[in-house]
Amino acid sequence: MITALPSTYWRTAARQSRFKLHPIGRILLWVLIIATLEGAVRKWIWPGSALVFLAIRDILIAYGILLGISKRWLKMNSPTEALLLLWTVVVIVWGLTQVILGLEPIAVAILGLRSWLLYIWFAWLCGRVLRPSDVHYILKTVALIMLPMAVLVVMQHFLPVGHWLNRQPENDDPTKIFVVAAGIVRTTGTFTFVAGYAQFVGLATVPAFAILTGQFNVVRNPWLRWLILAATLIGVIVSGSRQTIMYAAAVLAAAVFASFRVKRKGTFSRAVTMIAVLLLSLGILATGFSRAIEATETRFATAGQSESLVSRIGWMFAGTPETWVNVPWFGNGIGMGNNAAGSLLGRGPNASFLLAENESDRIMLEGGLLGLAFLMFKGAIVIVGIAGALRVLAFKGEILPFLLWSFTSVDLLTGQITAQLTAHCFGWLTLALAWALTRDSIAPRARFLRYLRGRRFQKISAEASTNKLAPVP
Repeated sequence: MITALPSTYWRTAARQSRFKLHPIGRILLWVLIIATLEGAVRKWIWPGSALVFLAIRDILIAYGILLGISKRWLKMNSPTEALLLLWTVVVIVWGLTQVILGLEPIAVAILGLRSWLLYIWFAWLCGRVLRPSDVHYILKTVALIMLPMAVLVVMQHFLPVGHWLNRQPENDDPTKIFVVAAGIVRTTGTFTFVAGYAQFVGLATVPAFAILTGQFNVVRNPWLRWLILAATLIGVIVSGSRQTIMYAAAVLAAAVFASFRVKRKGTFSRAVTMIAVLLLSLGILATGFSRAIEATETRFATAGQSESLVSRIGWMFAGTPETWVNVPWFGNGIGMGNNAAGSLLGRGPNASFLLAENESDRIMLEGGLLGLAFLMFKGAIVIVGIAGALRVLAFKGEILPFLLWSFTSVDLLTGQITAQLTAHCFGWLTLALAWALTRDSIAPRARFLRYLRGRRFQKISAEASTNKLAPVP
């Protein structure tokens, strides 16, 4: 006997089949996929395609901004857009002043203006228009890409340093490849540099750990959930990167904290179960990847001989003492710390950073006083975003925004966002997703309370329609 499925099943299936990403969400997803896969093309197929992919990504971003202006998704008369316009004018005037003073050529200045302005506008546009369902879909895509990425990085880890899977674009010299320890490469996956891979894995930890909290139900298959978690943990273990481990630790700490803070029935037991499952998974994976763990321990020990971990983290967030002493008032030129500036200045495609390795140092050395203002600007974004995520956690019990903002905050303050082109792309697009999830929570208090009342009314109405409560009069 065939039992007819309930009508709610068909309505749910039809609703899921009709789901479409917002046009801006589609642009963000395409740019994210291009940034993830372009390194594979550059390393193994077309080494000289860096500028081509850069142009494609920037054209898509510019098109999205123009679309947002034409559709009036960007509210140019609002205080936020007015602040961004003021920031844009100040950065352009400052950059032109640096060119006039002879601090940098015009080509590098244009590259710097792109790094300091273009993606910020697109990130705010995404925060304006993207829905939570759009963000969930994009994070699910990242989690699914992590599955083949984990297979690739495991192969890179166990292969010799000079193998073609570990090569760098336009560089066949194995001595130029970053290693964790002798004979063990720092895996990059499909990326050309370890910074991009670290950001990708850090972003993948958000849906992976959200699955453990039970609040990321976009991935419905239980076996697929376990595969995503295992692939993400493997990606962290074989990375050999302190930045990757710091990203994962920040998201994990946020997941544990949020799970204990949510006051719902069964959340405490779920949090304890989450920790136990994670420790068990790490224990199982450690037996198969003991070589990677030993190499990472060696790297931490070696790095600790020259600098303490506390000092390293402090310098990443606030800059080194040498930078604070030697930073010029007008800076050395916006864009001069970008790795692409090395090519423009004739230092070759594999030139190291011209000013500094740390993000905070580089921003101050590029912009001088304006660089210090930029650091304060990013710090203000982090404070407002974390506060909004905590508000959502407290009032609505949603953990995902807090996880995403935990990763975004660390990445925005310490990642190679203004220096490395792919890292720059990932940093601002991740901020776009975080803004979208906390758009209403960072609004004025009255608007947020109206939003909560509306959500409560929708919940009561939904319960009434399923006969769980009497209809609301």
